[in-house]
Amino acid sequence: MAVGELIKVDEDLYCLEHAQNMPGGVYFPTRMSVIRLKGGGLWLHSPVPIDDSMAAQIEQLGPVLHVVAPNHFHHMYVAAVLDRWPDARFWFAPGLDTKVPEFAERGEPLHDDSASAAAIEWRGEIDCVQIQGAPNMNEVVFFHQATGSLVLADLVFHWGAPCGPRQWLLFTIMDVANGLRQSRMWRLITKDRKAAANSCEKIYAWPIQRIVPCHGEVYENATPQILRAAVLRFQ
Repeated sequence: MAVGELIKVDEDLYCLEHAQNMPGGVYFPTRMSVIRLKGGGLWLHSPVPIDDSMAAQIEQLGPVLHVVAPNHFHHMYVAAVLDRWPDARFWFAPGLDTKVPEFAERGEPLHDDSASAAAIEWRGEIDCVQIQGAPNMNEVVFFHQATGSLVLADLVFHWGAPCGPRQWLLFTIMDVANGLRQSRMWRLITKDRKAAANSCEKIYAWPIQRIVPCHGEVYENATPQILRAAVLRFQ
């Protein structure tokens, strides 16, 4: 079940948090971001479970037009969201349809260098870059120009102190506690660090003012330099 209310972060930018429980009973909250496009339609990033009450809150903002699975891990609740809003267009990280074959018929892969319908529909509002060099993740990150917000899944986390011994153990293993940090997971999955670094250079060129990760708190007053410092720990 979704947790709490739909939270307004900025004009036309909202978040919905979900209490995800990991194996071993570890509390691991995650976040869905909702952007209202200039035409009034909604863009959903990394869906979480949505019940009828929450769906009604979302629909008060506008019609759901786009649903995004940003990497190979953030797709667990996509099918249910697409069933709820069957007219929405579905966009997924490159290669995710190999992991989940049904996605090939339900959506289209995202590429930052393609002339896809996504690029046309979002042009001037949301930019995207695929992080190369980590094919088991293939994360695509997004920049909402109107709010200066970088919306991402697992490229960086922004946790405070862990809550309880199990979360402490997980955060220690992943090295993600206390600040904006890239996890050890990226070190393990990145096969070509130069390609990954080149992708990140495109992100640093954006005028980032806020970072909205799927895990941890929204990072206000962000800058490209702050993001670079977090990412360079493992490059």
